[in-house]
Amino acid sequence: MEEFTSVLFLLRARIIDRGFYFTLNMEEKSAWPVISNLQNLLMLGAGVVLVSSGLLKMISAAGTARSLHELDPVTELTYGQLYGVAGATELLAGSCLFLCSNAWVKACVLSWTTLSFVAYRVFLAAAGGGKTCSCLGRATDWWPWLAAHEESVTLGLLAFLSCSSGVSLIVQWRMRAEIHPESESRTRGMAHGLERGQRTSELPDAGSHG
Repeated sequence: MEEFTSVLFLLRARIIDRGFYFTLNMEEKSAWPVISNLQNLLMLGAGVVLVSSGLLKMISAAGTARSLHELDPVTELTYGQLYGVAGATELLAGSCLFLCSNAWVKACVLSWTTLSFVAYRVFLAAAGGGKTCSCLGRATDWWPWLAAHEESVTLGLLAFLSCSSGVSLIVQWRMRAEIHPESESRTRGMAHGLERGQRTSELPDAGSHG
Protein backbone atom coordinates (compact mmCIF):
# COMPACT_ATOMS: atom_id res chain seq x y z
CA MET A 1 0.00 0.00 0.00
CA GLU A 2 2.87 2.38 0.80
CA GLU A 3 4.50 1.65 -2.55
CA PHE A 4 1.22 2.38 -4.35
CA THR A 5 0.90 5.71 -2.50
CA SER A 6 4.49 6.55 -3.40
CA VAL A 7 3.79 5.92 -7.07
CA LEU A 8 0.74 8.20 -6.96
CA PHE A 9 2.72 11.03 -5.33
CA LEU A 10 5.58 10.64 -7.83
CA LEU A 11 3.19 10.63 -10.78
CA ARG A 12 1.45 13.77 -9.55
CA ALA A 13 4.79 15.51 -8.98
CA ARG A 14 5.92 14.72 -12.53
CA ILE A 15 2.67 16.04 -13.98
CA ILE A 16 2.98 19.27 -12.00
CA ASP A 17 6.68 19.73 -12.87
CA ARG A 18 6.10 19.22 -16.60
CA GLY A 19 3.38 21.86 -16.72
CA PHE A 20 0.34 19.72 -17.38
CA TYR A 21 -1.40 20.72 -14.16
CA PHE A 22 -4.29 22.98 -15.18
CA THR A 23 -4.64 26.17 -13.11
CA LEU A 24 -6.83 29.22 -13.23
CA ASN A 25 -4.98 32.04 -11.50
CA MET A 26 -7.11 35.16 -11.08
CA GLU A 27 -4.12 37.49 -11.33
CA GLU A 28 -2.13 35.83 -14.11
CA LYS A 29 -4.71 34.25 -16.43
CA SER A 30 -6.51 36.72 -18.67
CA ALA A 31 -9.26 34.16 -19.36
CA TRP A 32 -10.35 34.09 -15.72
CA PRO A 33 -12.60 37.20 -15.82
CA VAL A 34 -14.42 35.74 -18.81
CA ILE A 35 -15.03 32.44 -17.00
CA SER A 36 -16.11 34.23 -13.83
CA ASN A 37 -18.58 36.39 -15.77
CA LEU A 38 -19.91 33.30 -17.54
CA GLN A 39 -20.51 31.62 -14.19
CA ASN A 40 -22.36 34.69 -12.90
CA LEU A 41 -24.58 34.75 -16.00
CA LEU A 42 -25.33 31.04 -15.66
CA MET A 43 -26.23 31.49 -11.99
CA LEU A 44 -28.50 34.41 -12.86
CA GLY A 45 -30.24 32.40 -15.57
CA ALA A 46 -30.63 29.37 -13.30
CA GLY A 47 -32.10 31.58 -10.59
CA VAL A 48 -34.67 32.97 -13.03
CA VAL A 49 -35.62 29.43 -14.12
CA LEU A 50 -36.02 28.16 -10.55
CA VAL A 51 -38.00 31.16 -9.30
CA SER A 52 -40.28 31.10 -12.35
CA SER A 53 -40.86 27.36 -12.06
CA GLY A 54 -41.46 27.65 -8.33
CA LEU A 55 -44.03 30.41 -8.81
CA LEU A 56 -45.87 28.41 -11.46
CA LYS A 57 -46.02 25.42 -9.11
CA MET A 58 -47.25 27.50 -6.17
CA ILE A 59 -49.95 29.11 -8.30
CA SER A 60 -50.93 25.68 -9.60
CA ALA A 61 -51.14 24.28 -6.07
CA ALA A 62 -53.64 26.99 -5.15
CA GLY A 63 -55.93 26.00 -8.02
CA THR A 64 -59.06 23.86 -8.00
CA ALA A 65 -58.39 21.48 -10.90
CA ARG A 66 -59.39 17.87 -10.33
CA SER A 67 -55.95 16.68 -11.39
CA LEU A 68 -54.50 18.27 -8.24
CA HIS A 69 -56.12 15.49 -6.21
CA GLU A 70 -54.51 12.70 -8.24
CA LEU A 71 -51.52 10.85 -6.80
CA ASP A 72 -48.05 11.36 -8.17
CA PRO A 73 -46.59 7.92 -9.04
CA VAL A 74 -43.14 8.75 -7.65
CA THR A 75 -43.79 10.53 -4.34
CA GLU A 76 -47.34 9.26 -3.72
CA LEU A 77 -48.35 12.80 -2.82
CA THR A 78 -51.26 14.49 -4.52
CA TYR A 79 -50.18 16.82 -7.30
CA GLY A 80 -51.45 19.73 -5.23
CA GLN A 81 -49.16 18.77 -2.35
CA LEU A 82 -46.27 18.02 -4.70
CA TYR A 83 -46.57 21.41 -6.40
CA GLY A 84 -46.61 23.14 -3.03
CA VAL A 85 -43.51 21.38 -1.68
CA ALA A 86 -41.54 21.51 -4.94
CA GLY A 87 -42.55 25.12 -5.59
CA ALA A 88 -41.42 26.29 -2.15
CA THR A 89 -38.12 24.41 -2.55
CA GLU A 90 -37.44 25.94 -5.95
CA LEU A 91 -38.26 29.42 -4.68
CA LEU A 92 -35.79 28.97 -1.81
CA ALA A 93 -33.10 27.62 -4.14
CA GLY A 94 -33.64 30.41 -6.67
CA SER A 95 -33.57 33.06 -3.94
CA CYS A 96 -30.27 31.59 -2.72
CA LEU A 97 -28.78 32.00 -6.20
CA PHE A 98 -29.82 35.66 -6.19
CA LEU A 99 -29.06 36.64 -2.60
CA CYS A 100 -26.27 34.39 -1.30
CA SER A 101 -22.78 35.90 -1.51
CA ASN A 102 -20.95 32.56 -1.24
CA ALA A 103 -20.43 31.25 -4.78
CA TRP A 104 -19.50 27.76 -3.53
CA VAL A 105 -22.78 27.48 -1.60
CA LYS A 106 -24.70 28.63 -4.66
CA ALA A 107 -22.99 26.03 -6.84
CA CYS A 108 -23.84 23.27 -4.34
CA VAL A 109 -27.48 24.41 -4.04
CA LEU A 110 -27.90 24.48 -7.81
CA SER A 111 -26.29 21.06 -8.19
CA TRP A 112 -28.50 19.52 -5.48
CA THR A 113 -31.64 20.99 -7.06
CA THR A 114 -30.66 19.81 -10.53
CA LEU A 115 -29.90 16.29 -9.28
CA SER A 116 -33.32 16.22 -7.62
CA PHE A 117 -34.96 17.03 -10.95
CA VAL A 118 -32.94 14.37 -12.75
CA ALA A 119 -33.72 11.75 -10.08
CA TYR A 120 -37.44 12.53 -10.26
CA ARG A 121 -37.50 12.11 -14.03
CA VAL A 122 -35.61 8.81 -13.77
CA PHE A 123 -38.04 7.42 -11.20
CA LEU A 124 -40.99 8.72 -13.21
CA ALA A 125 -39.76 6.91 -16.30
CA ALA A 126 -39.18 3.75 -14.26
CA ALA A 127 -42.73 3.96 -12.88
CA GLY A 128 -44.11 3.83 -16.43
CA GLY A 129 -47.67 4.77 -17.28
CA GLY A 130 -46.65 7.20 -20.02
CA LYS A 131 -46.87 10.26 -17.76
CA THR A 132 -44.64 13.25 -18.43
CA CYS A 133 -42.99 15.46 -15.85
CA SER A 134 -45.26 18.34 -14.76
CA CYS A 135 -42.27 20.52 -14.04
CA LEU A 136 -44.14 23.72 -14.94
CA GLY A 137 -47.21 23.03 -12.85
CA ARG A 138 -50.56 23.59 -14.56
CA ALA A 139 -49.20 26.34 -16.82
CA THR A 140 -50.01 24.05 -19.75
CA ASP A 141 -53.72 24.64 -18.99
CA TRP A 142 -53.29 28.36 -19.61
CA TRP A 143 -50.81 28.32 -22.52
CA PRO A 144 -51.68 25.99 -25.44
CA TRP A 145 -48.25 26.33 -27.09
CA LEU A 146 -46.54 25.18 -23.88
CA ALA A 147 -48.94 22.24 -23.65
CA ALA A 148 -47.81 21.13 -27.12
CA HIS A 149 -44.09 21.53 -26.37
CA GLU A 150 -43.94 20.82 -22.63
CA GLU A 151 -41.51 17.91 -22.79
CA SER A 152 -39.07 19.72 -25.09
CA VAL A 153 -39.16 22.85 -22.94
CA THR A 154 -38.63 21.02 -19.66
CA LEU A 155 -35.78 18.93 -21.08
CA GLY A 156 -34.13 22.07 -22.42
CA LEU A 157 -34.41 23.79 -19.05
CA LEU A 158 -33.03 20.71 -17.30
CA ALA A 159 -30.07 20.63 -19.71
CA PHE A 160 -29.40 24.31 -19.01
CA LEU A 161 -29.51 23.76 -15.24
CA SER A 162 -27.20 20.75 -15.55
CA CYS A 163 -24.63 22.69 -17.59
CA SER A 164 -24.84 25.66 -15.21
CA SER A 165 -24.30 23.50 -12.13
CA GLY A 166 -21.43 21.59 -13.75
CA VAL A 167 -19.59 24.74 -14.85
CA SER A 168 -20.13 26.40 -11.46
CA LEU A 169 -18.79 23.41 -9.52
CA ILE A 170 -15.69 23.12 -11.71
CA VAL A 171 -14.91 26.85 -11.48
CA GLN A 172 -15.42 26.95 -7.72
CA TRP A 173 -13.30 23.83 -7.21
CA ARG A 174 -10.43 25.43 -9.16
CA MET A 175 -10.84 28.69 -7.25
CA ARG A 176 -10.58 26.88 -3.93
CA ALA A 177 -7.42 25.15 -5.15
CA GLU A 178 -5.93 28.52 -6.11
CA ILE A 179 -6.89 30.14 -2.79
CA HIS A 180 -5.08 27.36 -0.88
CA PRO A 181 -1.93 26.76 -2.97
CA GLU A 182 0.01 25.59 0.09
CA SER A 183 -1.71 22.22 -0.18
CA GLU A 184 -0.23 21.78 -3.64
CA SER A 185 3.24 22.80 -2.45
CA ARG A 186 3.00 20.30 0.42
CA THR A 187 2.01 17.56 -2.01
CA ARG A 188 4.89 18.46 -4.31
CA GLY A 189 7.38 18.46 -1.40
CA MET A 190 6.20 15.07 -0.17
CA ALA A 191 6.45 13.69 -3.69
CA HIS A 192 10.02 14.93 -4.17
CA GLY A 193 10.95 13.58 -0.75
CA LEU A 194 9.61 10.14 -1.66
CA GLU A 195 11.44 10.24 -4.97
CA ARG A 196 14.76 11.10 -3.28
CA GLY A 197 14.15 8.36 -0.74
CA GLN A 198 13.58 5.79 -3.45
CA ARG A 199 16.73 6.86 -5.32
CA THR A 200 18.77 6.58 -2.11
CA SER A 201 17.41 3.11 -1.37
CA GLU A 202 18.35 1.98 -4.87
CA LEU A 203 22.04 2.94 -4.43
CA PRO A 204 24.32 -0.06 -3.73
CA ASP A 205 25.58 -0.40 -0.14
CA ALA A 206 29.33 0.23 -0.16
CA GLY A 207 29.84 -1.94 2.91
CA SER A 208 28.34 -4.97 1.23
CA HIS A 209 31.15 -4.99 -1.38
CA GLY A 210 33.98 -4.70 1.09
